[in-house]
Amino acid sequence: MLLLLITQLVLSGIAAAAVSQGGEYSLYPRIFSNGAAIDRTSGEYSASFAIAQQNPTGEPAEDEYSAALGFYSGLGSGAPPQILNLGSAIAGALGPEVSGFKLGVPRLSTVSLQFDEDMLSESFASAIKLTAIRDRNGRQIISELPAGYSYDPQNRTLEIWPISGSWSGNTFHELTISTSVIDYQGLSLAQALEFRFVTMLEAGQDNTVVSPDGAARIILPAGALQKDAYLVFNSSPSESPRRVDPGKLQAATAKLQSSRGKFYLPYAFNEINAYDAQNSLLSGNFAKPGRLTLFYPDADSDGLVDSAATPIKQKNSSLYWLDEPSAMWVKLPDSGVNAVDRQVTASVPHFTVFAAVGSAEFSAQDAFAYPVPFRPHGPNAGTGAGQTGAESSGITFMNLPSEAEISVFNARGELVWKGRDSDGDGKHVWNVKNDDGFAAASGVYFYVVRSARDSKTGKLVIIR
Repeated sequence: MLLLLITQLVLSGIAAAAVSQGGEYSLYPRIFSNGAAIDRTSGEYSASFAIAQQNPTGEPAEDEYSAALGFYSGLGSGAPPQILNLGSAIAGALGPEVSGFKLGVPRLSTVSLQFDEDMLSESFASAIKLTAIRDRNGRQIISELPAGYSYDPQNRTLEIWPISGSWSGNTFHELTISTSVIDYQGLSLAQALEFRFVTMLEAGQDNTVVSPDGAARIILPAGALQKDAYLVFNSSPSESPRRVDPGKLQAATAKLQSSRGKFYLPYAFNEINAYDAQNSLLSGNFAKPGRLTLFYPDADSDGLVDSAATPIKQKNSSLYWLDEPSAMWVKLPDSGVNAVDRQVTASVPHFTVFAAVGSAEFSAQDAFAYPVPFRPHGPNAGTGAGQTGAESSGITFMNLPSEAEISVFNARGELVWKGRDSDGDGKHVWNVKNDDGFAAASGVYFYVVRSARDSKTGKLVIIR
């Protein structure tokens, strides 16, 4: 627009000069502008045009001209434009950025972006896309929202807001601006913008708040909180605490293992804190109980929690909360496990640090041995699936209780071998030798696996 105005003014000046010359020619009523351009590197702008005049015979004649009109002072170095303030795009946002989402965005706020170059306002219309990607009920959605915008060329700032006038509460939003946006040099945005944020929840509404990393979910009925708020989830409270002293976590775990045994272990930690519109911490019990779900990993679907320090059976897990004053883990009474969805759920009275607490297996009923028969020199010998074993691999006892005693007897009831397993990995290998170190002879054998709680008997067959 600026360049067009300058071009028109210059052409008008040229026309006036032509008229003032008088003589044989007089100005024809029209000036034809063939184009104007800015050199991207130097900033020089120029125009090409034609002036149509009448000669003495009355015949029109056109003369073509080009002129350097000056330099555009607003032009940059020719580098693609960039956004300067992405980290503070919403000035009223109260919370931190977690897993790529800016938290604590007030419902009446706007997104304000500042550019390092003067942008072409018209290019924003098709480049801005605003999408809701998770609603206040915790459901994943893809809902494009009508957005309004205004551009201030003096400050090079773009304001964006929802046409409805306010953002929906407790909603995950995604704002994108494509590289079709250009500056007055004709250069596209250096890279497409993707900005994600979560709005504050409305206390008077039912809300299901999902952590940005997907590790936790809490259902808060209307009125559970007294104020509008935003929640901050932290799945690493020991390594990166926000509020709770990690020393209390360590002390609580030590007390748990001292009273229940070394194979009791907290996992899937999540510290949850809530803050109001003044960024003040909300404390105390809920007016109505919330319902918390923690998710745990089991990628291979073997019934054991992945990456735990000791093997933890999913079915042995419960949800606990940290009693901060006493530094103790407290079991939530209605805790339940959903092995299909890999989650532990319970009603919760307030915010604090939560964890699933599980244990290794204490029952011998799931124990078994393989391969049976053990035939290390037969036609199907080997350690693969369905094969009959090898001397080097022996017989393996699986799904053992955390502390197990294994005894093997021959058909006459004589003890052949006894072993103990207490490392908690649920697995122990017998080298198929008796206690004197000699290979066990071919025949039928019986084994007994004992735990502190129960025992299980099974049969072995050895063919040499």
